[in-house]
Amino acid sequence: MRFYQRDREGTPQFIGEKGVGHTPMGSDLSLVTGDAFDITVKAEVEKRETITSAEWEKSARWRVVKNGTVVEEATLERPKTYYRTVMRYTLTNAKSVPVEVQLTQTGLGGSWWANDFRIPAEDIAGEQLNVDRRRYIVPVPANGERVIRVTYETRY
Repeated sequence: MRFYQRDREGTPQFIGEKGVGHTPMGSDLSLVTGDAFDITVKAEVEKRETITSAEWEKSARWRVVKNGTVVEEATLERPKTYYRTVMRYTLTNAKSVPVEVQLTQTGLGGSWWANDFRIPAEDIAGEQLNVDRRRYIVPVPANGERVIRVTYETRY
């Protein structure tokens, strides 16, 4: 695909191109035509700690209910380790106008045992795109920066 944008005089100007591989009908595509040099994102692990299974259970957002009674069944096959990770994302904007940056965190559902993750705190509401990706739309002021934090609780 080739992308064009009209300049001030209305003349189409070539701004980039991207090949598209095999894609199922109806699925989302993300086409990148280049990297913006005046908008950056820096992702850092701010804090990572091991938490107990009791702490893990506190953030659970589901319960199995049968006949009006909460049912709990568990089989301990091996000890489980849980982590609480606080990520800090620093977004900067060198443009003279405010922008909205689409920030996508991937790697949330690494395998069958790792797809049980929780997000007990986030500075702005995110949208879960699939088991592996969560998207944030972050407003960043003109000639400024914005820092957001997201807390993930995972088994990895």
